[in-house]
Amino acid sequence: MVRSPDRDVLSVDEVQDSIYGLDEEAHLLIGRAAGRLVAVSPFFDEPSDLINEALVALLEGRRRIPRSEKVVAVFVMVMRSIASHAQETRVQLVSVEAVGDLECDRPTPEAEALATEQGGQAAFKVAALRAAFADDEAVNAVLMAYEEEMSLPEVGESLGISHKDLEAGRKRLSRWIERQGWKNDR
Repeated sequence: MVRSPDRDVLSVDEVQDSIYGLDEEAHLLIGRAAGRLVAVSPFFDEPSDLINEALVALLEGRRRIPRSEKVVAVFVMVMRSIASHAQETRVQLVSVEAVGDLECDRPTPEAEALATEQGGQAAFKVAALRAAFADDEAVNAVLMAYEEEMSLPEVGESLGISHKDLEAGRKRLSRWIERQGWKNDR
């Protein structure tokens, strides 16, 4: 008797239950992996963009999770595949005839390359910070405030972290950044 391939993979409902049932450690692992992938791929602005793409791919059934595999491992591999595919397909070829004499207000390729490099460095630094402070709730809240462009009181209120703890986390983060020799802009 030949086994149906659909029995070897999780259904969309099982995928949804598995993903939404992940613990905080799994979320941190996925976030760190997304941060690293975004740091080397200029095609996603934030790790959350890549996480959302992978989540949609899994929930729509475009990507499947084998029953024999761990959900987090497959989720990370889906993110890796999406980031890799984005790099391959984002190259745009435009013929000279199609452009004609149109004026272009886009930045020069050199300016785009510099912006991409700076964005990649920033994403790398945020991923490094997330890894260094994986277990520090206050520092992660400060990083969230930075990434989401929110104030510390807003983040503290939404996460239930005291202002005193946030300030202590901000100081730990600032000292760590200084020890790395990075410029502390905030």
